Amino acid sequence: SWIRRSSHRLCDRLHTAPVGRGLTFLHRKQSRDVNNMNNTIDLDTFKKNYLVLGLSEQDVQRVAEMAHFTTVEAGRTLVGMGSADPDLLIILDGTATIYAQESVVLAERGPNSVVGEIALIDNRPRSAYVVSKTRMACARISGKELRRFIGKNHEAGMLMLSNLARVLAMRLREASASIEDLKSSKEDAWNLAI
Repeated sequence: SWIRRSSHRLCDRLHTAPVGRGLTFLHRKQSRDVNNMNNTIDLDTFKKNYLVLGLSEQDVQRVAEMAHFTTVEAGRTLVGMGSADPDLLIILDGTATIYAQESVVLAERGPNSVVGEIALIDNRPRSAYVVSKTRMACARISGKELRRFIGKNHEAGMLMLSNLARVLAMRLREASASIEDLKSSKEDAWNLAI
């Protein structure tokens, strides 16, 4: 089925996405470029992110046209914990670090990853900080605009929500495995302190 094929392509893409490719796509003009008031980006680069995996070329173009493309330097806070915006951040190049309170590193995300999907789905305040670890090229899509698109375009919307659900499920499994690892490697805190 198309869901199974999309799922396999999504998992392959998530596990093999290289980190640190160049930013040349931000500077070249091609017939397939998406124009935005701030920057230009090659549509082939944009459609590698898992949000739009399996969408038609036309739907990918429409989603890309909603995006605000930007380049940020390392060390910039992209998402603040507790902020109320439901925007989605797509990492096109570079690496971001996701932090919990007290600077606890939760994860790193690289090219083709999407950050902010939880706030998009549940419309609650952000649950973590996202900081650029390296120079990054990214696209920010308004959560309100994206929700409208999903509501008006049922087939594309269902596919996008399925993509997000698979990624959230994979991240939940990873978190569960990390918790199990912590439980199985318990050491007496006093022994560690000595």
